[in-house]
Amino acid sequence: MLSPTRTLRFSALFAMGLLAAMVTQVDAASAQQIPVLERIEPTSGPAGTVVQVIGRAFDQHTRVLLVETQCEVISRLPNRWTVRIPPQGSTGGIVLHNRNGRSMPIMFTVTAAAAAPVIERVEPAGGAPGSEVVIRGQNFSTRMTDNVVMIGSVPMVVRSASPFEIRAIVPVGAVTGPITVRVGQVGSATSPQPFTVATGTAITDFQPRMGPPGTRVTITGSGFSATPSQNRVFMNNVPVRVERATPTSLLVSIPVQGASGPLMLDVRGGGRAQTPAPFGIQYAPTITSVAPISGPPGREVHIIGTNYGTDIRMIQATINNRPLVIRAITPTDITAEIPQGATTGRIAVMVGSVGPAQSPANFTVLVPVAITTFNPQTGPAGTLVTLQGRGFSPVVAENNVSIQDARCEVTSASASQLVVRIAGATSGTLEVSVANNGATRTASAFIVTRPPAITGFEPARLVAGTDVTIRGNNFGMAANVVDVTLGGRPLALVSVTDALIVARVPVGAVTGRLVVTVRLQGSATAASDLQVVAPLTLTSLEPGSGFPGSSVLLRGNGFAQTGTTVTFNGARSPNVMFVSPSEIRAVVPPNAQTGALVVAIPDGRSVTSAMPFTVVAVPAGVGITSIDVQCVYPGCHATIRGYGFNPTRSQDTVFFGDFPTRVTAATATSLSIDLPARPSTATFRVNVRGGGEAVSQPFTIMPR
Repeated sequence: MLSPTRTLRFSALFAMGLLAAMVTQVDAASAQQIPVLERIEPTSGPAGTVVQVIGRAFDQHTRVLLVETQCEVISRLPNRWTVRIPPQGSTGGIVLHNRNGRSMPIMFTVTAAAAAPVIERVEPAGGAPGSEVVIRGQNFSTRMTDNVVMIGSVPMVVRSASPFEIRAIVPVGAVTGPITVRVGQVGSATSPQPFTVATGTAITDFQPRMGPPGTRVTITGSGFSATPSQNRVFMNNVPVRVERATPTSLLVSIPVQGASGPLMLDVRGGGRAQTPAPFGIQYAPTITSVAPISGPPGREVHIIGTNYGTDIRMIQATINNRPLVIRAITPTDITAEIPQGATTGRIAVMVGSVGPAQSPANFTVLVPVAITTFNPQTGPAGTLVTLQGRGFSPVVAENNVSIQDARCEVTSASASQLVVRIAGATSGTLEVSVANNGATRTASAFIVTRPPAITGFEPARLVAGTDVTIRGNNFGMAANVVDVTLGGRPLALVSVTDALIVARVPVGAVTGRLVVTVRLQGSATAASDLQVVAPLTLTSLEPGSGFPGSSVLLRGNGFAQTGTTVTFNGARSPNVMFVSPSEIRAVVPPNAQTGALVVAIPDGRSVTSAMPFTVVAVPAGVGITSIDVQCVYPGCHATIRGYGFNPTRSQDTVFFGDFPTRVTAATATSLSIDLPARPSTATFRVNVRGGGEAVSQPFTIMPR
């Protein structure tokens, strides 16, 4: 028991400790409002330089200062502001300043502005679109993107750049006028003389576009030479004879060995151009087969044959004089779509004015497949959906169902119903194609939901009122549709991304499973409990003083059953016994000194006593201060703590009542024993040879 004087002193020290802790908390809360400047990018540049300011605790009152001169704020993000160095700025520290104070400065060096560009000459003085121009001068940027080159109001493409030379391409649409160069924010320069834009070589059309070898073709355009021999024309690298020429037209003859392809023109001393489409060498078409030989309107068919060419615009295909929609062609295959309203009949093909060729057999037009309803209309990948309609095949393999090009498994089929399993894809219409019987899609989309998944969370243990980070996927980016609960209790959301949620555990929450719910998508439950632990506190020490080897009862909250350590002013206790989450008992270490006690638990948290523990000298004689036991049954290990014991265990005799007890280990302040085999209530009596005797308080050994 503490004396009245010590009790008053203990209460005063405890009150002073609480007051100091409260002041510290207030000071810490205030300090959190002062902005923190972490770094700036870049750290040097001329006036007008745009600088990224990175830090924390920005608010609406925050200003960015360079040597007390306010910088213009261009944009604001939570922890990153973009500012501009003011014209009157000088080298010095950049700081963040608000009502609560200012950050530590970071040095920014204001450099001299770069010199404005100068254009001395342009070589050549004129050229056609597509030609290269060399701009010679000074103060250009070595970064091509920093040099903006214009001819009149039309931008030029910069090919290369150095401080003294820029190479750029004359753009299509350019007209005669001066060339200007603007370098970043430094300034601009204009060429001393205008650049003359010449007429470029271009082909606008050619007719006819199809025919056999020997066909005469008229090519029209601009930039041609009036001398036929100065115009060289090639078709797949084969020379084409030019019969007549003017500056705007050429008459050429397709060579016998020519093959379909574009006509390439090369004007000596001028430019090059190519026909906008190939010239097709065309012979009479033939049809050898049509696949499939039946299908509904909208069905694509392949018309197999010869001499179709490669120009889709020259192909005409009909069924009973009704045009088919041409989708694609090769010289031997036409892909076409059977039109609505078509009737059974032969398919005919014309290539330009050559033909027609007819299919060897009729194409049978079938009733089209159609979907009337489907249910359900939403669900995750793997959902079974029933489609009602007509034109389906009872043979499962002949029905192809997909969503966003992802194949869905057909589990059962009849002429009016399909049951399919939704594939892992994004939302979209369900597309159904039936072998030889057309294709269709649902009128509305099937919404593929993406249920959230929790892959982990951290920390695994925390105190109510702190944040937990939940990792996973499919959380989305909209916090207003996300709910997080712990054992059914909602958590406040701090931030939400598709793969990461930060949520605050409310005061009063208890250990349980985290559940993330994304509205209209689903829910996910964590694989393990989030452990909500009590806050770590230390409220009292009993007694408030003691000698090395004696024990102290520490009261508080949040103590761990294993791994808890106690240090006495830096000296670690050799023995800490867990009594309950609110009580632990620690032995004063041999090298302890008067000072505060620190309790630490395995998760890294610690707490310091508000009052010091006074270390006193070991009393004279022999005394018992406590009995520490692992259990209270016969044979359990126990430690008798006190003072005046002999470190040689044979010199220490221990009795429980009248029964001697074997001493297994001894120090000057502790004796290790095993509880006697006979349950009873008695006192421990320690006799130290040549030292004295001590008796404990009554102790009860319980029967097993």
